[in-house]
Amino acid sequence: MPSLSLSESLSAIVPDQLVRNTIIPTFWEGASTATGSRTGTCFVELSYP
Repeated sequence: MPSLSLSESLSAIVPDQLVRNTIIPTFWEGASTATGSRTGTCFVELSYP
């Protein structure tokens, strides 16, 4: 987020957290670690078109 001068790198704690589905869109969600301007653990959710 350049406007807040934040630079982060996220890494998944559990490697395969992709949910593949035929009825609902495929998405990835799970616990991650953040390093950069701030450090800690976080929960990330990404959806695929």
